[in-house]
Amino acid sequence: MPSRVSVFQKKISCPLISPKVLLRSQYNSWAEELIANKLVVLTAPAGYGKTTFLTCAVKYLLGENSALDDSRSALGLPQCHISWYSLNEKDRLISVFFTHLVESLRRAVPGFGRQTQRTLYSVADVTREYNLIAGQLCEELWQWEGQSEKK
Repeated sequence: MPSRVSVFQKKISCPLISPKVLLRSQYNSWAEELIANKLVVLTAPAGYGKTTFLTCAVKYLLGENSALDDSRSALGLPQCHISWYSLNEKDRLISVFFTHLVESLRRAVPGFGRQTQRTLYSVADVTREYNLIAGQLCEELWQWEGQSEKK
């Protein structure tokens, strides 16, 4: 019987913005540029503000950051599906990685990942059969993208 990995909600939740953070209006325009892309990779050394920027961008794009801009709804930004996943050394275990990745995506898009989750919990050895899980995840992403483009 395959074992299940416990989901740590903190790993898949956008962090809170400290009240000590100086919010910059430039974050809003950068956030708007982000949603024009299917994938964004942000890299910089520790302490350069990656998490702060992304947290502010997520809050803005989801309409939760009224401290920066009260008129966000008037901008007509498209609906965003934002998945947050903070990686650490434990995510080297493929079962931990897939469990949290799928759960993060499920939080962003309700109903997404059902088949991937079934596959993840049905394989006897995730480290040997990770290609089945990855394949199922890719299939669901492809199907979801096709559905979202029709809307």
